[in-house]
Amino acid sequence: MNNTTKIFIIVSAMILIIVFSVALSMPARAATQTQSIQGMVDNSGAELTIPPGTYYGSVSVNKPVLIHARGVTLDAGGANGFTVTGKGVTIEGVTVKDAAIGVYLVGASDSMVSNCDLSHNGYGVYGDGASNNKIISNTLTYESGNGKALGDGIFLNLGGSNTVSGNTLSNNNAAPSDLFFINIQHFNIKPQKYHFYLYF
Repeated sequence: MNNTTKIFIIVSAMILIIVFSVALSMPARAATQTQSIQGMVDNSGAELTIPPGTYYGSVSVNKPVLIHARGVTLDAGGANGFTVTGKGVTIEGVTVKDAAIGVYLVGASDSMVSNCDLSHNGYGVYGDGASNNKIISNTLTYESGNGKALGDGIFLNLGGSNTVSGNTLSNNNAAPSDLFFINIQHFNIKPQKYHFYLYF
């Protein structure tokens, strides 16, 4: 084996070692770039655990599913974070940022949003014709509104029989109305942290 061949083998081996080391050092980043929460939801069964990391885009949920999302951040890029239009959906533990609405309940029923950080969006939770849902132990602060909208921690329009309990609401743009109801029937309110109620 001549010197040229030896040098070629050594250089090739060094390049392979460097490429392999870089690939091993970036598994989490690769996962968040190549997967979407929407794709996971679409292909899930009755229960889904999302791997921790930062994901991008918006998510629509129209089927019964329990979504575990602790350690997960969804960057909505100015769109709505999660839009729930189905029945029996649970979203637990997610952080949503840069969203017009963190979690949008559109005609949703028998669903739950719990232990989520939905702060620094336009709205935290916005319900439109949503009934028999639970909004429990979330953080909904510094909501800025969206265009002409005021920006509430929790805004519920129409619907009824929703339970709101144990949430932290403060410093929202619509202050002091961190929790806002319009034309709601049969609601169940339990103590919140740093809140003020307006009922219409």
